[in-house]
Amino acid sequence: MKKHTEPIREQNTEQLYKQLAVSYEKLRETRFKIANMEVKDSSIKSKVKKQIARLFTIIREKEAEKVMASIKKD
Repeated sequence: MKKHTEPIREQNTEQLYKQLAVSYEKLRETRFKIANMEVKDSSIKSKVKKQIARLFTIIREKEAEKVMASIKKD
């Protein structure tokens, strides 16, 4: 599991949001391709959804770290 998140954790929040937008677009395209039977591997959809969940989790963790750091300063 760590191998999936390690490169993502190195990015800043802005990059993560951009990657999130790209992942949502990929999910949308994949749904259309599956509906039109253009994709043989239907597991791509679940892989993209897992990637989106990872991104959301890491974004939330980074924002929580910022809040905790500001609380500790005060």
